[in-house]
Amino acid sequence: MANQAGDGRRSRAAGIREVAAAAGVSPTTVSHALNGMGRISEATRRHVLEVAARLDYRANPSARNMRSGASGLIAVINQLSAGATWEAADLEYIMRLNQAVSRAAWERDSYPTLLPPGVDAGFLARIPLDGAIVADPVHADLTLRALDELGIPTVTVGRDDAADGPGSGAAGTSGGAAGTSGGGTSAGGGRGWWADNDIAAATTGALEHLAAGGAERVCLVSADTGQSYMTDAVAAYASWCAARGAASRLHVLPRPVRADDCYAAVARECAGPDRADALYLVVEAHVRPALAAVADAGLTVPGDVQVAVASDSVLARTGRPPLTALDLHPELIGAAVVELLAARMAGGAARTELVRADLVVRASTR
Repeated sequence: MANQAGDGRRSRAAGIREVAAAAGVSPTTVSHALNGMGRISEATRRHVLEVAARLDYRANPSARNMRSGASGLIAVINQLSAGATWEAADLEYIMRLNQAVSRAAWERDSYPTLLPPGVDAGFLARIPLDGAIVADPVHADLTLRALDELGIPTVTVGRDDAADGPGSGAAGTSGGAAGTSGGGTSAGGGRGWWADNDIAAATTGALEHLAAGGAERVCLVSADTGQSYMTDAVAAYASWCAARGAASRLHVLPRPVRADDCYAAVARECAGPDRADALYLVVEAHVRPALAAVADAGLTVPGDVQVAVASDSVLARTGRPPLTALDLHPELIGAAVVELLAARMAGGAARTELVRADLVVRASTR
């Protein structure tokens, strides 16, 4: 460890010259040993590394980056649809994802920099970025186009629909989706370089759980944001209804996506003799108005209406009753997307990573 000054203050960290003096070698040899360069013996390299560790040597990041031509800066951008009436900070999933990205990036000596949604080429060109991670890109995402134009390696959480289009298969799966025993298939294709859950399989698994609890008239509420996690859930619901011969009770709320619109949609579904007996809510921000509509209709959860939500949160965990929800494992997604970015920056072949989603069953479903 670095020495402590006599008054308890931490002394200046050792530099290359101090390491060289303690190891009995030249500063150039120390530099070569630390950076894996030059022609030095393995014994000398190990000796230098041991001395550097003992002295708590830390490389100067500015000097290191000047040598490599890299800044170490990684942009993290959480996109929002133009019609969204919530902020990224309102969503627990995004907060957990950002924390995971930060941890994984720091472990790779990269410095994640949180940028506002919708940043353009003029903004991005002012920052010496090595790469970028864009979470939940919107349809025809202009930020992604700007990053491409600037030649900044980019990976996404969720697909870029404009580049990919519907497809099948994703290499490098990282576990099964809810209700499945394996990776399953997911939409995606041309662009590659994205990580996410298999939203289609996860949605289908949640709908099957509601049906197993006796639900026959399942209503799904989503929003028109153009983001893949919304569109994939809607497509899975349509396929599920068609396979069962069930009438679709789908509500894709228009932009701007207001809580009042969600309340009104659920209130209509809770009225009449043919009312819905289950709700699947894709948008975390719509949980409160949906539950309010159920309660105002004089219905109980889960006695009259089962409720499941597409992303776990403190609201789901502490609700009355607690809500069945998909744990999308944003920590695993964050680690996967950082690994993908490192691979892309190193010139690797494009690939995707699917992370499992687990249905956490609570008292809101039977």
